[in-house]
Amino acid sequence: MGLDFILDELKSLKDHALMREYKTIESAQGPYVQINGKSYLSFCSNNYLGLADHPKIKQAAIAAINQYGWGTGASRLVAGNMILHQELERKIAEFKSTEAAGSTVPYWLYGQCGRCMRPCRKGRYNHGR
Repeated sequence: MGLDFILDELKSLKDHALMREYKTIESAQGPYVQINGKSYLSFCSNNYLGLADHPKIKQAAIAAINQYGWGTGASRLVAGNMILHQELERKIAEFKSTEAAGSTVPYWLYGQCGRCMRPCRKGRYNHGR
């Protein structure tokens, strides 16, 4: 038997046009993208504000990487809250005329994680569920 069942399943997916394949985007994400040298209108991008390739956003990202490096290393509860998180939360709260969510969310989230981790340690649940 071996792994023939896997090859059979893959063939069935291909035969029924159900095999998904990645499309390689050769341009920045925007309303239009380049695929195999052709321009296509993209209906699936999260870049609905057009910021993914905005020069000011790219420069800010480069500046942040130069100062703080790439990524946080782990979740905020594990690795710590970065000043960038606090600045963003403060600016959003100021814009929305409300208090920053960061002051209450970690405690609430920690309580939720504590509840889900107990069953996980016993092997009854999986984080992917």
